[in-house]
Amino acid sequence: MQVNSIHLAEFSTLGISREDLRDNRGCRNVFVAVVLYLRHLKASNGNPARAIARYHSKTPEHAARYLGRAAGIIQQRSQAEARPESGRTLGSKERLRTK
Repeated sequence: MQVNSIHLAEFSTLGISREDLRDNRGCRNVFVAVVLYLRHLKASNGNPARAIARYHSKTPEHAARYLGRAAGIIQQRSQAEARPESGRTLGSKERLRTK
């Protein structure tokens, strides 16, 4: 999971370092990502799509673009799972791009 470096100061108070997040030591980056996502979920009144968008950025245009990409990937994966005979799986090349 990607965690923006803007959160380093906050989580360093818990003993979590940049290297812990980068190298996923002890699944710390997943822990931090879940904490951040749950905050966004609460701030979004339980709306998971809005929470995903806000996880990426609180700037509406960036959040909307990211959510659009995430929705596209979810749709591709759903369609691929509906066609198991294709044998195709989505790999790391289909990761979310933010540029």
